[in-house]
Amino acid sequence: MRPLAVFCLLTLACLVQAQDKDERNYLLEFQTNLQPAGQKVVLEVLQDLDPTGLVSLGVDGSRAKFRSSHVLHADPIRQALLSAGHPATVMVLQETVAGQGKSTMPQGFPTPPGPGATAQDASQYASDKEDWIQANPQAYQEFLSKGARP
Repeated sequence: MRPLAVFCLLTLACLVQAQDKDERNYLLEFQTNLQPAGQKVVLEVLQDLDPTGLVSLGVDGSRAKFRSSHVLHADPIRQALLSAGHPATVMVLQETVAGQGKSTMPQGFPTPPGPGATAQDASQYASDKEDWIQANPQAYQEFLSKGARP
């Protein structure tokens, strides 16, 4: 069976299993675009943190999404990736408790572009994020104090 087909089947199986469980969604933004060997290392690190977690890597290797059935804080994820040689910014996007979603992002915070976004989308997001941080320093500090990092 082709690797992409296997990945799609595993992804679907994880999605079905995670529907009624507590979970937390993260966005990881890497300081450098990951090459295939780096992508493999990141997958292994995240699987070590949560063997039942679901990982989706962006096409260009600059970001990934990680859905964990464990409620992990951003710092242990960031430290594990840093220890593996792949520093990343880790954002908690959403928590779901038994199917009830709750966003952990501050009100009005820009929405990160998804995997496969263009360089222009990423640049616009970075600009919007900096503008929001400058306009909302108190909300940003509260957000950081909860263990999340945009």
